Amino acid sequence: MHCRHCNAVHEMRLAPITIRSLLFALRKQGILTDIELKQLDLAWRRYQAKQRLDGCGKKRVIGATSSPVPNHGPE
Repeated sequence: MHCRHCNAVHEMRLAPITIRSLLFALRKQGILTDIELKQLDLAWRRYQAKQRLDGCGKKRVIGATSSPVPNHGPE
């Protein structure tokens, strides 16, 4: 991948898949009904808030100021 920050070529990581995107994909494939999607989405949002998780289900790091691009921190 061409880096817009330093004009070099770097390996690219796959983007993380969020829980909500998974739920919508299951709905699109016909595995979940609209009602099930709504119930699971609401349950996920409540659990996510209670456990302080990000969209992918990992613990949120409060106050982190890391750059999303490796070796390209704030200057």
